[in-house]
Amino acid sequence: MLWWSGSCCGSSRKLSHGTSKELSEMIHSEENIPANKDVLQEITPRQFDELDKAIEIAEIEQYLSRVTIFTTLMPKEISILARSLKPCTLRDGEYVYRQGDFADDFFLILGGSVQKVVESGDGEKPGIPVGNPLYHGQYFGQNALAMAGTKRSCSMKVVGKTELRSISRAVFISSFGPLSDILRRDKNLFDKFEAYFSK
Repeated sequence: MLWWSGSCCGSSRKLSHGTSKELSEMIHSEENIPANKDVLQEITPRQFDELDKAIEIAEIEQYLSRVTIFTTLMPKEISILARSLKPCTLRDGEYVYRQGDFADDFFLILGGSVQKVVESGDGEKPGIPVGNPLYHGQYFGQNALAMAGTKRSCSMKVVGKTELRSISRAVFISSFGPLSDILRRDKNLFDKFEAYFSK
C-alpha cells in the first residue's frame, strides 16, 4: 500500500430557501425535524436540484479532505477541488485504465466498486485481482497528480455499474500548482513524498 493511499468515509453535509447550503442544514438538522417536513413542501423543483447538487458536493468535500495528499489544502481549496472533478459512469467489466497506460487522472468513487488487477506481461493470460475492491468514498490513481509521464502499474476494473469523479494532472496544476508545492506545507508529508518518488 502506498504511504498516501487509503479510504475515506463521511456523511452528507447540509441547505435553505436562500442558499443551497442553508437549506441542507435545515433539512438535516436533527433538532428541526418536525419543521423540516413543512420546509420540504415549500421547496421548488429547482431548489431540490440545487439541494441535491450541494449535498453531493459537500459529500465529495468530506471525502477529499481525508485523502492524504490533500490534507494540507484549505477548506476553500477543497471546495474548489470538489467542483473541479468530472463525472464518469462505467458499466460492469469496463476498465478505468489499463496497466501500462500513461497516468494522468486521480479518481474518487461515488458509487459501485473498482478492482485492482495485475496483468501478465504478454497480455495473453487474464489479469489477477489483487486485494479487496475499492468502494464508495475511496480513491485511486493519485500518482498521476505527482509526476508527468508515469505509467499505471496495474489495471483498475469496474465491478457493477460504477460512478466516478476525476481530475487530470493538468487541471489540478492550473488550479493549485504542482502537488509537491502543496505537500511542502507539511514537512513530514513532503519528506514522505520525496522518499517515495526517489526510489
